[in-house]
Amino acid sequence: MDISVREQGDECIVYISGKISFLDHDLFKEMIENMASSKAKTCILDLFDCTQLDSAGLGFFMHAHESFKQHEIELHVRNAHDHVERLLNIARFKDFMSINQLPAEEHLKHF
Repeated sequence: MDISVREQGDECIVYISGKISFLDHDLFKEMIENMASSKAKTCILDLFDCTQLDSAGLGFFMHAHESFKQHEIELHVRNAHDHVERLLNIARFKDFMSINQLPAEEHLKHF
């Protein structure tokens, strides 16, 4: 997994690429801590380039949600591929965070 972060005012976009697995625990935890201590009011996890998500990755998202909730940061997920979005839906993540798509051309504008 690779992470790049872009901050715009009180919004932070975290671009995640590759496979999210248990091996990424330290990197994901560091990202959560950095966001929690930032001035961000909204954190968007952009999964456009995320190729795979396992059960540990779902746990990371839950941990991010709980941590951000304590710091009054809204968490959103966007641009998950079908198989990743399906896992998020099965785990009922839509019950406590927004999961949506941007058109591909909109995603590319951000780079």
